[in-house]
This record gives sequence, structure tokens and C-alpha cells, in this order.
Amino acid sequence: MMGLIDVASVTESAAGWLDGYPDWQKAASYTAWGAFSWALVFALHYHKTEVGIPPAIMMPGDIDLALAAQEGLSIRLPVNVQVFRASCKLWTIFAPVARIYYGQANDIFLNGNPALEYAENIYRELLTWAEELPPNLIRQPGNCHGVLMMQ
Repeated sequence: MMGLIDVASVTESAAGWLDGYPDWQKAASYTAWGAFSWALVFALHYHKTEVGIPPAIMMPGDIDLALAAQEGLSIRLPVNVQVFRASCKLWTIFAPVARIYYGQANDIFLNGNPALEYAENIYRELLTWAEELPPNLIRQPGNCHGVLMMQ
């Protein structure tokens, strides 16, 4: 898919041919991460994984932050972009879980001792993800729809 999703190495990804074109990088970023997120929603509902590797290109908003940093500026991303970035990070935590639970050899793994250790590690990752959320993405009265849907 044009090197946007399920690409094993950065050399195969779209990152190579997008370099130097910030508008195209932004479009590819939103497309790749949106498709990756949707594929994992699909996996959650249909118990079947189609995409296993997160995109090898920047997350939405990273390009804006990088361009601002080059100019010595500090910007604040819009709330919807922050929500999308947080969702993408959450889906990267879920992707390996989906591969294990909906994969073909899941019985072997799930019935062994490593399963508990793996679950504890995933739980730690989820706690870290929640701790790193910006204060405006923590559920509170008056939040936008995206913040409420994420939680």
C-alpha cells in the first residue's frame, strides 16, 4: 500500500519518497495511521488481524512539531490532532495483543507462563500511556467529543 502500512523496514516505507515534502508527509501520516487504527478496530470486532506492523512514518502532528522546531518556534497541536496521536499510540500497544489473541498459535502462548508476564507488561504500557496524556486529554466536564470517545 505505497509503503504506508505493514512495512517491515524504513527503507520500504513511504518515508524515503516523502522526504522534503511536508504537505505530502502530513497527508501520508494521517492516511497511514488512520488505516492502521481502522485495521485494529476491524481486528477487535472480527477477531482477525490484517495489519501487524505500525506505520514507519511520523505520527500525525510530528511534522508540524518538527517544522516549528526548525524555525525555533513552539506550537501547540489542536486538540483533535492530540486525540488522534494518543489513539495511535494506544493502537500500537494493542497491535501485538491482537496478533497474539487472534493469531493462529494463540493457544500455545495463552496457556503458558509467559502469558501472565506479557499481560503485566502490556498493563504497564497502558499505565504509561495514560500517565503521558496531556492534561487537556484527561476526561473532565467540557471535553470535546474525541477526548470522551478515547476513554
